[in-house]
Amino acid sequence: MDNDSRNNWRREAVAVRLEAVRHAYGRAHKRSMPRSVFSKLLNIEGARYRRYERGELSMPLEVLAEVRALTGVSLDWLLCADVGGPSPGGPLAELLADVKTLGAISAADRLRFARETQAKNAIARVARMMRIPLATWRLYERGTLALPLPVAEEFAHRFSVSLDYLYRGELGNIAATVREKLLAEHPELSAATESSGTDNPTRGAGTKSPETRHPQRSGENCEIEPGASA
Repeated sequence: MDNDSRNNWRREAVAVRLEAVRHAYGRAHKRSMPRSVFSKLLNIEGARYRRYERGELSMPLEVLAEVRALTGVSLDWLLCADVGGPSPGGPLAELLADVKTLGAISAADRLRFARETQAKNAIARVARMMRIPLATWRLYERGTLALPLPVAEEFAHRFSVSLDYLYRGELGNIAATVREKLLAEHPELSAATESSGTDNPTRGAGTKSPETRHPQRSGENCEIEPGASA
């Protein structure tokens, strides 16, 4: 995993926790807490705050200080909960205590990782191949919209992964070449496999995903030209 990929992953993990802090702060004060309101409380321009919460920008020290001062949340937790065991701390600790997987690798992350093994810069082409609107596919990869099982089954077939990989992070039942690419770019997947989660609520732990095979649609090719642009 190169430095850029590691930094992107870490920034996205922090963004997930930042969003959780915003919602917890709203619940603690019994009020709606949209980004526009929270950014004003932090003295941050709204469009810039959105980029922090989307994982597009890293928060500078002065912004982290504002988050800490407003919410009381531990910056150790906000920045490092995915690499250790710090507590959120402060008055929001109880509201955030049940968020055990912040910073962990989600089904949306694994979907994006697998897509990038064959189509790193061709998200639009993949969406067309899957016959999914590009905007909807982006929501799948961001985790904003749950990935439907039929879509997951077809994606798994086309990209040589498994439903166990997509939903639970298990690497054992996927093509060796794909597994090697995934681990080369995202070594954190190896650690996640040791304590695989259950992102798919329709399956309990230990239940194997069905090996569904879909015939290719006429005129469609699963191969994506490496480096093809969206």
